[in-house]
Amino acid sequence: MTKFSKVFGVNTTQLRVRSFEFNGQKFNVRIPLASEAEEMFKRAENPTIEHIEEKYKELTKDLINKKDKLSGKDSGILFKDDDIIVGENSMRDLAKSQAGTEIRIVESFKLLIPVDDTDLSQLSYEDINSEFPLPVQLAFVKRIAEVISPNYEEVRKN
Repeated sequence: MTKFSKVFGVNTTQLRVRSFEFNGQKFNVRIPLASEAEEMFKRAENPTIEHIEEKYKELTKDLINKKDKLSGKDSGILFKDDDIIVGENSMRDLAKSQAGTEIRIVESFKLLIPVDDTDLSQLSYEDINSEFPLPVQLAFVKRIAEVISPNYEEVRKN
């Protein structure tokens, strides 16, 4: 029992749960503590080097296979020792961005409260990606963010 639950006679865990509807389905989401939210943000902003490298290899596999055909031509593709630049875009930067997005999606989905006792702590992006297309994933993330971070108008109503 926490200090506040004892003093006020309330279930603080229950107070940290909000519901929302998505495509006619009801979901419960756990509102993270400020420290948890900060850690989630840090993980998404700083993906591991391994994760970035994995995404980089996925993104550049076809380019590397066609390097001989694309090198030296006016293709707009520049092969560097540690990166490939397409137009003005670094593939390594894109890999970091994609890795961060995947982490953000997983962290958001982990806030959902299962209707059974399923443990979501080991949830992976591959699990989510095999069930939902990217636009649905991003819509979920947006909706979860809206629920756990109410905007000014919503706070003012209360």
